[in-house]
Amino acid sequence: MFNISFLNSAILGALIAGIIPLIIHFFVKYKPNLVKFSSLKFIKKIQQNKARYIKIRQLLLLIIRILIILLIILALSRPVIKSLFTSENWENHAPTSVVMIVDNSFSMNYLHKEKTVLEQAKTRTKTILNMLSDKDQVMLLTLDQNYNHNHKYFTAPENLKEQIESVSITDNAVKLQKVLEIAQKELNEVDEINTEVYVLTDGQQYNWQNLAEEKIALKSDVFVMTLFPDEDISFRNITTMSASFVPAILTESKNPEVRAVIKNFADVKQEDILVRLIVNNVTQAEKAISFNPNQKKSVVFDMDISSQNKNSYAEVRVKDQLLPDDNTWYFDFNPSQSPAILMVADNNLGKELTAALSLITGETWEKLKPRNLNSEKLEQYNFIIVYKILDISEKFQYHLNTIVEQKKSLMIIPGEEPARGNLEKFLQDLQVTYKNINTDVSKINYLNYLHPITSVFTKEMFNQVRIEKMWNISAPEFTPLLGTPQGTIFSIKDKILLSSLNFTPGWANLIYESEFPVLFYNIANYLGMVDASMQPQNVGVPFEISQTGNLSCRLPTGEVVPLIVEQGNTEKFTNTDWQGHYFVMDENNEIQRILSYNSTRKESDLSSLTDKEIKNMHENFPKLHFLNDKNWKKNILTSRYGYGLWKIILWIVLALLVLEMMLAYSGKKSRGGGK
Repeated sequence: MFNISFLNSAILGALIAGIIPLIIHFFVKYKPNLVKFSSLKFIKKIQQNKARYIKIRQLLLLIIRILIILLIILALSRPVIKSLFTSENWENHAPTSVVMIVDNSFSMNYLHKEKTVLEQAKTRTKTILNMLSDKDQVMLLTLDQNYNHNHKYFTAPENLKEQIESVSITDNAVKLQKVLEIAQKELNEVDEINTEVYVLTDGQQYNWQNLAEEKIALKSDVFVMTLFPDEDISFRNITTMSASFVPAILTESKNPEVRAVIKNFADVKQEDILVRLIVNNVTQAEKAISFNPNQKKSVVFDMDISSQNKNSYAEVRVKDQLLPDDNTWYFDFNPSQSPAILMVADNNLGKELTAALSLITGETWEKLKPRNLNSEKLEQYNFIIVYKILDISEKFQYHLNTIVEQKKSLMIIPGEEPARGNLEKFLQDLQVTYKNINTDVSKINYLNYLHPITSVFTKEMFNQVRIEKMWNISAPEFTPLLGTPQGTIFSIKDKILLSSLNFTPGWANLIYESEFPVLFYNIANYLGMVDASMQPQNVGVPFEISQTGNLSCRLPTGEVVPLIVEQGNTEKFTNTDWQGHYFVMDENNEIQRILSYNSTRKESDLSSLTDKEIKNMHENFPKLHFLNDKNWKKNILTSRYGYGLWKIILWIVLALLVLEMMLAYSGKKSRGGGK
């Protein structure tokens, strides 16, 4: 089967210029010279014969001029002939440059037919490599940016048969469109007409999110091979969504606890699932729990902290052999440390907020009037709350800017009237506007499960909460944490937290609910403790090391990375691509700090691309082709011939130009002879 394609297809739109000679022919007429003659009797017969010759010559000139224009445009569009070879003729395909993208996100570790999907992808990759020849060159990419950085080169197909075995699951997978951009960029630089991209994947929605909205210039054909597209698979996965330490002051039993959220993503009931709490590498508790289809449960473990020190780490692990990569949630905690909070306010705080502050801090908080705030006081606290202040002095504004510059934590709780003056200007610099108070009664319908402040909660926990009134806030750069249909209750950016409530009676009954102390504790713990990592940290996010001297960091892989931090400096540690615990140690191998990292759970639902999504992507990217187990061999290795066809076309144009000049000259000579 043969067809034609164009390397510069955008130029084909200029073919409309072929009508220019037609326009000239019909609307620009040649006006003959007037010659006075006594009688036409002897030339009538000659005139009839000559008229036929002139019409033929003009028709030929018209056709030649149209062909010249069309062929020049055709040459510039670089036409090539494509041939789709059948399976019997793979060995005859033209030399091809191929980029193979192997999806190694954690969903590819799903156990299917006694093999993980990644192992099936490796087998398919080797099959394709055997179909290639020594004339071809291949590049292997994955969704791991570190792997791609070290393997972004073309090589012979034979060399990749061993390299593919080194590909492993990554906890920090990048989106597929970024890898496609790399692949296309590399193919644009090769001196080869035949270029193709093969994507081997399980077809999960997460890695393809927003691809239809991306503007990727795909010049090469991209063939997507899903590893099990034609089977009616009922995926089963159960995952630990979050886990955190809750101190005794916030529990009903008055004993410290660990609270975890486990979700069954399967459409079937799963019984007697083992959930385990491991603290400092020692199993402390186990529970067997049953889950209904698609059910999310909160699991509580009693915590014995008598033997724990300030640097403690733990994990909640669920037993699921089908997909182990999202079974464990890692977190660290300090069972004895409490956050220190500075409350800056002109007004009384109210007994509810005062009680909450005392409860979660163990009385390590202080209230201060705005005029008494100074640099010495700011040095003592890492978390400052500005409470119901309408305007501030220039000095106070300077202190607020200092808080932001020094990366201290700031929470703004509004009053009954909008901010004005210097406070309004400070908020405007953050692109924040408190617009108006909404008095429509509403209930909480949004919860950010991914942020550490709110990850331990479920929406069901807030069923009894009624919001009587709240500020309507415009803060486009802030991430919502908790919200209602009327707007956002809490939103955060870096270490700045905005509240739309002022925690006084008449605004909401949230302050009377049992979840409020836990919520406020999470806020204080996340923003108020210097060394608190406050799980989860997402893999790939760097952290700063403020300790100085000869240090080292032990990675979850066991590798130890040496660090030297000079006095007065900080070190940004970026090697955080794995789930697990990161231990910052001094020169005596004493642990100075622990940070826990987890991968996103957005892949845990194992949602595959729908037919509609595939159709939409193909409409946006015609060169994106989705193949299945039955047709993939018949569609890859598309050979293109005629790379130099444009040169032949230009020679034809040159010949037509010569012919056009000869015909035009003969016409002029004929007219000249008639004068």
